[in-house]
Amino acid sequence: MSITHLTVVLRGRLQDLPRIVASRWWPFVYWPALLLLAIFLKWGHLVNQDEGLTLAGAWQVSLGLQPYRDFYDFITPGSHYLLAGVFRMFGSTYVVAKVFSLFLLLLSLYGVRRITVRFASGPWSWWPSLLWLLLSDHYVLINHNTYALVAAVWAIERALAAAGKTAARWPSWLVAGLLAGATVMLHQARGAAVVAAVLWLALTFGVVPALAVIGGVALALLPLLAWPLPLLLQSLVAFPFVQYLPFNRTGMTLLGALVGVYLGVVLLSPSRWRDRRWVFLWGSGVLLLASNFSQADRFHLLPAMFPIGALIATVAIQRRSRWPALMAASGTAVLAVISIGFTAHRIASVGVRPFLQLRDPQLEQLVSRIQQTVAPQQPIFAAPFLPNLYFETQRRNPTRFNVLIYRHHPSAFFAAARASLEADPPPVILLNYYTTPEGFATFLLGNPVTDYIRQYYRYAETVNNIQIYRRTVPPTL
Repeated sequence: MSITHLTVVLRGRLQDLPRIVASRWWPFVYWPALLLLAIFLKWGHLVNQDEGLTLAGAWQVSLGLQPYRDFYDFITPGSHYLLAGVFRMFGSTYVVAKVFSLFLLLLSLYGVRRITVRFASGPWSWWPSLLWLLLSDHYVLINHNTYALVAAVWAIERALAAAGKTAARWPSWLVAGLLAGATVMLHQARGAAVVAAVLWLALTFGVVPALAVIGGVALALLPLLAWPLPLLLQSLVAFPFVQYLPFNRTGMTLLGALVGVYLGVVLLSPSRWRDRRWVFLWGSGVLLLASNFSQADRFHLLPAMFPIGALIATVAIQRRSRWPALMAASGTAVLAVISIGFTAHRIASVGVRPFLQLRDPQLEQLVSRIQQTVAPQQPIFAAPFLPNLYFETQRRNPTRFNVLIYRHHPSAFFAAARASLEADPPPVILLNYYTTPEGFATFLLGNPVTDYIRQYYRYAETVNNIQIYRRTVPPTL
């Protein structure tokens, strides 16, 4: 088949697309296909520290522990309590967390569709949901960042719904405020971006809608009254700015490029500024990007791009040009190849059957070794960034710190951790500083935790790049 003939065939298929999408059976094909693609891309048992933060925190909450008091965190507690409630109902297993998180993802895909149909129709109205599925695949599924974006999608959708009503709008604005506040409860930075955008849109309709939004946000944040205000300010405001931002700051190149994409959409459609709903969606996208300036990498930024699909679709329909469709198709194809390739690599690394069964043989080997060594009532300590092991092994942490990283956390945390380890010594300590005990021997002389490990523990073995240290009696001097 020649290139010319292929072009003619493709052009004919594209011309048939509006008719196909307009048919009654199209949604019954589209949504099941999107569901299957989501399951394929997001299935498998990842061994990921960021997933571990949410899994370990939710498991600890399900046991009756409290964030900030019993274990330290610097993210608002919504994801821990949300997943802990699911654990209490269905059990604290990875499959429960995975299925629940997939449900939230699918809910958000439908929310993106609802946002899009307020601006675009026809084939373009279906594309943004697929686009965001591929964008969201760049980050782990079971995590506060992903959960917050689900709430953000629906907060924006409800705000647009409220903006489209002509009477009795304040209850709708209250719901939009509740969802914006829920986004804050899941991630304070992303939530602040959504609250700012929703409040701006409400203000353009008057004082009453704005007050309804503020009331909804306040209602959503009422659970934070369970903690003293100074503790919340230290954990959720002071620590992120003083400790987290300097440690985790990345380059701004990708952030600038993605903001440039939003600016490009404006340049292609200057008349869109006349529609405050379109401006609201555009501003929401930019603010969501800006809220992640401290970790401006593709893992955190690309999933926050869900508004861009509806914006591009609007411009494409307005301009009636083939170029937007070509660019959208090309970009979607590239994202699909990346996501499918990553999933295929994971399947190849663990095997088809373990992948389908949500198992990871290497992780199971490590978990089995720990559970054979440590009784259920005994603790383990995993450092510096292995929070998933507390959840996977179902063994408690004797300290308040699921994560303890040099220069990321203040020196007082290390002193407190050592005191806890001395009061409740774990039989084993798990480290991933280096791949050899010799590397650990030269790590951070004078650190209270590493000094304690050197004194009371000896290297035993390495399992899947995790060093296992066992307690020695008497101490090694």
